[in-house]
Amino acid sequence: MSDDPFSLATETPERPSENAPVREAVTQPRRGLRRWAERAGIAVVTVLALGLPLLLGLAFYLFLSEEIVINAGDPIREARVWTIRERRSVTGLAWSIATPERSANDDSGGTVQCARIRVRYLKWDDGLRFEPDSEYCRCYQRRDGGWSSAPVECRVE
Repeated sequence: MSDDPFSLATETPERPSENAPVREAVTQPRRGLRRWAERAGIAVVTVLALGLPLLLGLAFYLFLSEEIVINAGDPIREARVWTIRERRSVTGLAWSIATPERSANDDSGGTVQCARIRVRYLKWDDGLRFEPDSEYCRCYQRRDGGWSSAPVECRVE
């Protein structure tokens, strides 16, 4: 052995001691699993740390404004979330998603765009439950750069 303190890190002992770590092929996969478990834990903590305040903020905004509309102005591709209020309290949430259905011709020969609107309800007044979905269809026509209801009957198929 050398007296140089820097050479100790590079030298290997002639005889392995009883306390020296034994490197086997079996221990290698455990390090990989541990690393991935740590990464998964960090990902879960990150999602909770960023997602929970976002959800709480959206819930706070929703209960103050009573409605959130996404893609407002285009009734063919609109999504809405609103609170269901009965008497003095909020008793549930409802959300609707409008999707383009088909184009139809009206009596004047213009093209009318129809949208299928599906509404879902989540109520918690008498226990947490989903109410039956409702679905309906509305038709719209472009007029003056905006959308207006069209007097065309559409069917939900």
